[in-house]
Amino acid sequence: MRKKRLIPYFNNSQKIRVIVNGVGLYMTIGELETRFATTDHRVATWFAVEGLGRDRLKDPNVTGLGVTYKSYDYKMRPTTVQVQVDLL
Repeated sequence: MRKKRLIPYFNNSQKIRVIVNGVGLYMTIGELETRFATTDHRVATWFAVEGLGRDRLKDPNVTGLGVTYKSYDYKMRPTTVQVQVDLL
């Protein structure tokens, strides 16, 4: 059975390089759901890929995006995640 697109701007087979807090991964868009051990890293990467897709709508020459996301845990302590996403 065919899987629906995870990110509306990209095919699931699109290859990307993701660097999360200094640790790099090569993956496809379709692997975003399964390749991360922590929710903070997965959600921050997901938002970065969506942001890259929106930026590519404005300028198709954009191939990468680096962002810092801040989220809060259940005790309202801030958690910062730095993400860089590049299309391959």
